[in-house]
Amino acid sequence: MQAPMENFAAKDQQREKEETLSKTLVSNDCVDFRGRIADKRTTGGWKASPFIIANEVAERLAFFAIAVNMVEYLVLEMRQSLPVAATHVTDWIGAAYVLTIFGAFLADAYLGRFKTIIVFCSIYALGMVLLTISASIDSLRPPPCKAVPCEKATDGQNVFLFFALALIALGTGGIKPSTLGCNSRGVYKRRDGMDLGLWGAYCDHDCFSHYFSSWYTLLSFPKAYGSPFTRFLQVMVASARNHLRGVKLGREVQLYEVNTEESDIKGARKLPHTSQFMFLDKAAVATDPEANTKNRWKLCTVTQVEEFKSLIRVLPIWASTITLSISFAQLATFFISQASIMDRKLSSNFTIPVGSVNVFSAINAVILVPIHEKLIVPILSKHTGHRHGITSLQRLQFFYDEATDGTRSISSALFLSEIGIGSWLSTAIVKIVERTTGGEENGWLRNDLNKSRLDYFYWILTALNGFNFLVFLLVAWCYESRNSATVSTRYDNGSVKWEDDKWKFKAQPSN
Repeated sequence: MQAPMENFAAKDQQREKEETLSKTLVSNDCVDFRGRIADKRTTGGWKASPFIIANEVAERLAFFAIAVNMVEYLVLEMRQSLPVAATHVTDWIGAAYVLTIFGAFLADAYLGRFKTIIVFCSIYALGMVLLTISASIDSLRPPPCKAVPCEKATDGQNVFLFFALALIALGTGGIKPSTLGCNSRGVYKRRDGMDLGLWGAYCDHDCFSHYFSSWYTLLSFPKAYGSPFTRFLQVMVASARNHLRGVKLGREVQLYEVNTEESDIKGARKLPHTSQFMFLDKAAVATDPEANTKNRWKLCTVTQVEEFKSLIRVLPIWASTITLSISFAQLATFFISQASIMDRKLSSNFTIPVGSVNVFSAINAVILVPIHEKLIVPILSKHTGHRHGITSLQRLQFFYDEATDGTRSISSALFLSEIGIGSWLSTAIVKIVERTTGGEENGWLRNDLNKSRLDYFYWILTALNGFNFLVFLLVAWCYESRNSATVSTRYDNGSVKWEDDKWKFKAQPSN
């Protein structure tokens, strides 16, 4: 009699254990580092968040330590002219931020966010090691200048340095779309100081890379469900295909949508139909009721079409804010060069390091943000009725608000790529100004800033930003947000209908 009772008790304990697991296991398909369904008690949440925050802080410390000192390093150590050094730095910064689109694609389509961070942190750390070696070994730099003209860096020395910077740019491109943050610190421009600064930047990132591995077991890894770029291409192909087949949109045309609570895109909610970009709606027209509705290259869902529309909708705003990033690029180039010849002494015992001058822009934000939130927003809210005082579009921070559930990473990368393209445009403007005003010897941008006409260059940027502001006002006036473009929605017997003055769209069940 005792054995059956023990078996009964064991089964009861097993049942209780299974019920407990069913409550603690995640339901969003995340797995732990062993590939098992993640347990909320031991993975994810705030237990893993310190790693994400610390890793991003370390990456930003290292990146900005390099960015704000590289112009001085290229001029003083590698013997490059100031305009050339400035363009090399803006090219590098541009590549780092534009590569965030590539990083977002890998994270969404193949690796998932955390694995992407792990892979690109390793690439980043390798770049930091090579950069530190370049700054530490004498044979990888020109010899000390003993007579004018000074000996310039050889092609091999430049290739080694630029390869290290390329790895860092690639690492940044992979890390940034998944973890967003910003920090900076300065390092000294002289040879000894630059060595220490680069070693410090390397240690920051390398130490946190080891810290990363210690937190690895606490992470819950979201699965990669596919890139939005693939879905965008599917919408274009399907809409063009149906257009060539003579598909017409009319009041009784039905658009396809899965007959489930969630959308066909994993982890994304359904999106209501909007009246903009109606041509793309042809991608969701089922031309053959008997055809396989799972082939998204031939038939897309309304949600997939609306996801693509959301991207198209923000592109004009994105393009009209790139010019602002051109001015931002000067903080790491000519602004630093100006600081190097300024009187930076605050007292007889303290001089502000050149690389730390940019901290004032951060201090400016720290002061103005609380003023905006506590003083300006309440005043504006009384007049506009908006809880934030003004809309996200008016605040130029609307990319995340307008993003759909399936395009969060891409939206972050889109914002970051704006900084990268602005840096590349800064390179182009510097080269144009240099060549059209007399070159490095007689032009506006010379090696000697005291003989340069940097003020003329800044007036050009001022004019560009003034013109761009007018363009932005026009684009913003024409902009129609995703919510304002949505037509009325109602539910009918478990299916969804979208209605406006011309069309009626009804969700169809999938085969």
